[in-house]
Amino acid sequence: MKNLVGLGINISGTAAEALETYKLGYEAASDMARQNAEQELQNIIFSNREDFQNYITIMENKLSQARALGAGITDKNFKTMK
Repeated sequence: MKNLVGLGINISGTAAEALETYKLGYEAASDMARQNAEQELQNIIFSNREDFQNYITIMENKLSQARALGAGITDKNFKTMK
């Protein structure tokens, strides 16, 4: 890595401490990405002028993205989304 401090990694301690600060930052960023993906899925709205099959495809793609980031959205929960 070129800019450890820019990534928020503590370079003044041991290698184990540096790794721990990296993990904490990564987990926070991953959690934020998961939350954003879940919110994007929740924000999709169907319009009567839109093709319904296209709407379903977009919903399924957003669900796959959210699940890939760790979202625990079950099929039952997905079916109740707008």
